[in-house]
Amino acid sequence: METKAIFATVIYLSLFLFFISVQVGTAGAMPAVISVEPSYQKVPQGETFTINISIDPGTNEISAAQYELYFNTSVLNATSQTKGEFLSQDGVTTTVLLNSINNTVGKISYGEFRTGVDYGVTNPGTLASITFIVTADSGISHLNFSDVLLSDPFAHEITTTIENGTMEVGIPLPRIISHSISNTTISPNGDGFLDYTVIDVAFSKPVAATISIEDANHNFVTELYSNDSVEDPESIVWNGKYTNGTVVPDGLYYTNVTMDDGVNPLVYDNTMTIIVDATPPSHSNETPASFIGEIAPLISVDVTDVSDIEENSIKMYVEGFHVLSKKTRIDHGYRVHYQTEQPYSNGEIITVRIIAKDKVGNVLDFTWNFSVDGEPPKHSNESPTGVINNPMPLISVNVTDEHGVDPSSIKLYVKEYLVVSEIEEITNGYRVSYQTEFPFHDQDSITVRIIANDTANNTLDFAWDFTLDLEPPIISILSPTNKTYATDSIDLNYTVSEPVAWVGYSLDGKENITIRGNTTLINLSEGLHALWLYATDAANNTGYSSVCFAIDTIPPQVIDWSPTESIVPVKTIIMVTFNEEMNKTSVEEAFSIIPNADGSFSWEGNTMKFILGYLAYNTEYTVSIKSNAKDSAGNCLDGNGNGIVEGSPSDDFSWQFTTAGLFDTGKGTYPSISGTHRGTINLNQTIIVNKMYTYPCKGTGGHSEYVELYNETFYINATWNGYQGDYHNITFPQQFTLLANHTYNYTIITGSYPQIIHASSKEVTGGTITCDKFIDANGREYNDWIPAIRLSP
Repeated sequence: METKAIFATVIYLSLFLFFISVQVGTAGAMPAVISVEPSYQKVPQGETFTINISIDPGTNEISAAQYELYFNTSVLNATSQTKGEFLSQDGVTTTVLLNSINNTVGKISYGEFRTGVDYGVTNPGTLASITFIVTADSGISHLNFSDVLLSDPFAHEITTTIENGTMEVGIPLPRIISHSISNTTISPNGDGFLDYTVIDVAFSKPVAATISIEDANHNFVTELYSNDSVEDPESIVWNGKYTNGTVVPDGLYYTNVTMDDGVNPLVYDNTMTIIVDATPPSHSNETPASFIGEIAPLISVDVTDVSDIEENSIKMYVEGFHVLSKKTRIDHGYRVHYQTEQPYSNGEIITVRIIAKDKVGNVLDFTWNFSVDGEPPKHSNESPTGVINNPMPLISVNVTDEHGVDPSSIKLYVKEYLVVSEIEEITNGYRVSYQTEFPFHDQDSITVRIIANDTANNTLDFAWDFTLDLEPPIISILSPTNKTYATDSIDLNYTVSEPVAWVGYSLDGKENITIRGNTTLINLSEGLHALWLYATDAANNTGYSSVCFAIDTIPPQVIDWSPTESIVPVKTIIMVTFNEEMNKTSVEEAFSIIPNADGSFSWEGNTMKFILGYLAYNTEYTVSIKSNAKDSAGNCLDGNGNGIVEGSPSDDFSWQFTTAGLFDTGKGTYPSISGTHRGTINLNQTIIVNKMYTYPCKGTGGHSEYVELYNETFYINATWNGYQGDYHNITFPQQFTLLANHTYNYTIITGSYPQIIHASSKEVTGGTITCDKFIDANGREYNDWIPAIRLSP
C-alpha cells in the first residue's frame, strides 16, 4: 500500500509540474469542446454501458489534456477507463500521466500528453472511454467534468467549452442502430439520373415506427412509412415529391423517424438529410454587372447549387473565347473569375458566358453583357453663373449620366467648404442644390465645385465661378443739361461706371426706349422735359440718373419799350421788355444808342433797363437792339415780330426819341437889385421844366422868391423855400412842358442880388426873352432889366 501511494504521488507530482507551466491561451481562437458522448443514456440495473470523452479542438492545436469526471456512486460504479486515439491519431507517441478510478468518492481522473513533437492535433476524436455498471434499480447520475485543462504545443492554456452528460436507470430508449441513404442528393426531374433515393434503417428493438420527410423548417412534406411493430423495416424509396405527386422545391430535407417502444416517451430522430436539386445551378454577383469605368476589368461570377458544383464542369467564355478562369471555393459552389488581359475600348459591349454542372448533372448556361463606360458624368444648368446681385443665392447644378449617378458619391463644395446639399432625382441623375446660409459680399468671387461618380465609378470633378455685384452702375448724363435749348434735336451723351447689359431712357414718363450708346433726341416738343436714363449691369443691378431741360425754338420779341414820348427829359431811363427770358449778355452787347450816351444796365425779369446820365438837350436819339440778341435758349431776336428769324437788319429793333430843349439866358452883370420882373419868353424849342435857376451875383445870395409862367392856356407858379439846400433854385410843384413857338408870360420876384441882363430883349438859348417892366426894391421902374435865369428839368 505504501509503495502504491508513493507511485501515485510521483504520478500526480509529474502531472502537476507539467500543467503548472501551461500559460494562458491565445485570444481570438475558436474554443475547444470537451463532451460526454452520448450525452444521455438510459440503462437498466445490472447492465454495463460505455461513454466516450470526446474533444473537438475548434481552431486550436492540442498537445495535452486532463480532466476529472464525477458520478453518483449510489447509482453507478466505474469498471474501466481506456486511452482513446485523440492525441495519437497521427501516430505520435503519447504519455498517460494519470488514469484513476475512485468509486468511493465517484471520481475518475485522466491526463495525457504528446511527446517528441512540437505540434498538436486539430481533428476531433476520443480522448478516453469509460465503462460503468448500473448498481441501483432506479435513479439518475450526472456525469460532470471538473479541472479540465487543454494546452497547445507551447503550453498555452486553451479556452474550453464543457458539455456534461447524464445517465438514467431504466429501460433503454429505442434507437436507430444503423441507417443509410443511397443518394443524399437527388434530382427528381425525370431524366433517369438520381431521380430518387433509398432509405434503410434498423432499430435497437421492435417499435411502432413512422418515417416521413420534413423541409428545412421542419414542416411536414410527406409520410413514407408506418408500422406498429418493426425492428428492421424494408427499404423505403422517396422520389422527391409531395404526397400529391408534385416535385418539392430544391433544398435541404430531413428524414424524421419516430420510435415508440410502449414504455418510454416517443423518440424522434431527424439527423438524416437529403438534398433535392431539380434545377440548374444558380448564378449571382456577376461582375461587371452592366457598366464599368475600367477598361481592363476583373470578370467574376458566383456559381452555386444546393447539391454543390462539379468544379471540372465550370467553363467561362469572354467574347466567345474560352478563358483560363480561376475558381475560389464558396458555400455550395465556386467564384469564377478572370482578369482581363487586353483593355477594352470605351463604349464596347462585352459578352460573358458561364457553363457549370451541379452534382446531380443539372447544367447552368448563362450569358450576361457589360459595356465599358470611361466617360465621367455630365454637368449642366450650373446656377448661378457670371455676375449676380443676390447675396444669398440658391446654388445648383445637374449631374447626369446615361448609366446613372451614384448619389452617395455626390459632394458639393462652396469656397472650398463641403456643404450639406439637397439632391433631387431627375432623368439619368440628380439636381444638386444648396441654399446659401450667410450673405456673400460685394465683388466676392465664389468658386463652386461638384464631385460625383457614375455607376461605372467614373468621377466628375467640375468647378465654376460666379461673382457678386451688389451695387448698381453710376450714370452721368453729359448732355442734355439743365437748361433751355433752341433746337428740337439734342445729343444724349452719357458715361457709365462699369460695363452694362442694357441702357434705356424714358422721356416725360413715357415707356423706356433701349439705346446702344450715345444718341440724339429728335422732334422734341416746345416746353419743359424730364429725362430719366437707366443702365442695368450683368448682375441685373439698375442705376439711373435724371435731368430736366426745356426746348424753346420760338425767337424772342420786344413787347414794350420806352421812352416813347415825342420829347424826353435829358435825364431818362431806356427800358426794353421782351416776351421771354433773355440771354442778358447778348442783349447788352446788341444794344446801342446814337448819339452815344453813357449809362448802366440792370434787369427786372424780362425787362432791360439802361440808366443814363444826362442826355444832350434838344437832341434826337436812336436806340437799337441788333438781331443777335438772344433768349436763354439761344434763339436770335425777331425784331420785326413776324415770327421768322431773318437776321440783321430785318430783325434789328430800333426807335427814336428827342430830348427836351433848354432855356438859359446865361449870366448877367451888375448893377443888380432885387425886385419884380415882368415880361415874355418866346421858345424856339420845346422844353421840360421842373425848376428855375437864378444866377446870383458873386458873393451874394441872389435868388428868386416867386415865379409864375402863363399864357392863355397855361399857368403855373412856384415859391422859394428859403435859404436851405440849393436855394438858388426854385422848384415847381410838378414837371411841365413849354412848347416851342409858343409865348409865355413870366412874373419873377427876386431877392438879394441876382444877376441882370441889361437889355429890353435878348436872344438866348431856347428862344427870346423880353422885359416889359422891372420895378426894383426901391420902386424905380425899368424896361431893360432882364433876370438871368435857367429853366431846366
